[in-house]
Amino acid sequence: MITYIKHKQRHLFGMNNSDLSVFAELVWLLKHTPPPIGFNRKPFTIKQRKIIEDIYDLISYPDNYSEELNRKNDQ
Repeated sequence: MITYIKHKQRHLFGMNNSDLSVFAELVWLLKHTPPPIGFNRKPFTIKQRKIIEDIYDLISYPDNYSEELNRKNDQ
């Protein structure tokens, strides 16, 4: 479960290791998934791409993270 609290002017999110792992995987996939191609699929806007980049930069991924994801998901 992800918890949220606002303390004065600071926003704090708390999560356990498994939630953090899922969140980190989601951000990594958003950053590395090719842009959508198709009739009703729209690419991310510039603002959405910037948000993904900013969150991606906050998480320190190991160099072989894609291999770890493949191993984790049996791919």
